[in-house]
Amino acid sequence: MLVLRRSLGSLGETVNAICAYTRPIWANAAVSHSGGFPFYPYIAPIMKKRTAMFRGFKGRCPKCDQAPLFRAYLKPVNHCAHCEMEWVDVRADDGPAWATMLVVGHLLAPFFHFLIFKSNLPSWAPSLILGVLAVIMSLYLLPKMKGLFIGLIWITGAPTSNSDVSATSDIPLSK
Repeated sequence: MLVLRRSLGSLGETVNAICAYTRPIWANAAVSHSGGFPFYPYIAPIMKKRTAMFRGFKGRCPKCDQAPLFRAYLKPVNHCAHCEMEWVDVRADDGPAWATMLVVGHLLAPFFHFLIFKSNLPSWAPSLILGVLAVIMSLYLLPKMKGLFIGLIWITGAPTSNSDVSATSDIPLSK
């Protein structure tokens, strides 16, 4: 690929150059100042994505890491107390629940195998043990996954259920 053979100054320019090479035709691009490659400002370098996701996973503001992201167990703040970033329009919807179930299921699989096939417990005990472990792990991971998804949605500029899809689409949403 021609894009990968050129020497670029930073990781951000490299990511933007690769994304520009693979970006769909309908996207509007502006030319960057440093070499004529298309630059998409909403595409963040890989390290910024990881940083925003990790800050969200910690339950902190993905932008500044100075204030809490949640005001209650799963209720995000309206805006950051430190950097004034608005979090009202960034909605994670079903992504955190899906990711939590995926992680908890994979973490419980070895316990399931051991309790069902290797232990001599009564038949009700593995169900009770696995059920309690699943609930505890899910309650612990769900707010962390929601913060991770909020950070990822914010840093990538992905549309959410609050986005005005009808303004950018010719397809009517309802009849």
